[in-house]
Amino acid sequence: MEHRIFSKLTLNFVRKCYEDDNKRTHDLLIGKVNDLDDQTPLQIAVDSNFRAFVSEAAIQDLLNNIWVKDIENHDHYNYIPVNFLMQASS
Repeated sequence: MEHRIFSKLTLNFVRKCYEDDNKRTHDLLIGKVNDLDDQTPLQIAVDSNFRAFVSEAAIQDLLNNIWVKDIENHDHYNYIPVNFLMQASS
């Protein structure tokens, strides 16, 4: 039951962040989190099989931008392993 509440809050948070500032949201999604073994929120969502999160517009837009290399700072992509992108798309 608690995980459903957390999932709903997480989705609402990402939606609101993306609505307010999509570039900042993308940066947050692919930024490493020291307290979580230097994983990104996006990696954690995929590893947790949190499909509702990965299907959100903010995440799909980010993955699309990565795919077409349309984000200004490509250095962030060094943090996203290729197998992660493959898992996210399946």
